[in-house]
Amino acid sequence: MPWPVGKYPQGTTPEEQEVFADQLAHMVEDSVAVIPEGGAVELLSINTSGQPLQENLINLSNKEMSKALTSQTLATEIQGNGSRAASETHRERETAVNQSDRAIIKGTFNQLFQWVTELNFTDAVAPKFNFYEKAQSRKDMVDFLNSALERVPIKRSEYYQRIQMVPPAEGDDIIPVSSSGSA
Repeated sequence: MPWPVGKYPQGTTPEEQEVFADQLAHMVEDSVAVIPEGGAVELLSINTSGQPLQENLINLSNKEMSKALTSQTLATEIQGNGSRAASETHRERETAVNQSDRAIIKGTFNQLFQWVTELNFTDAVAPKFNFYEKAQSRKDMVDFLNSALERVPIKRSEYYQRIQMVPPAEGDDIIPVSSSGSA
């Protein structure tokens, strides 16, 4: 936005200078001005190349918010084609932040569980809060069930329910189970 600069003749009183300054201030809002004869108004503007100042401010703000919220900037800063190395580095950082956030949440819940247990139950052990990956829990359950099958029989429906899979129906095209238990 250009800046209006007013020039007044020698001998202009301070009161007239003040009125002139007020008119220039209103000119910024209203785009009009009335000046006395012998005065002059110039509009000075900054000549910039590249992105406008406002766009630079928006981009800078986005980058800073990105860093504050996600501890990385790849998603908002990379222009055009990205690099695999940069994305892998940012993915590692994201994973580290996620693990850190989980640790804070876990500690907070465990402290709350401890307080609730101490206030309401005598000599009781407080429950523990923990995060788990669904895929990992399914693999752990399969390993547990396969180990149990060596000792006790398990109903087929119970097995499928525990590993969270739908049993094949009669006539379904199935992949045969190998002798090691994997497809």
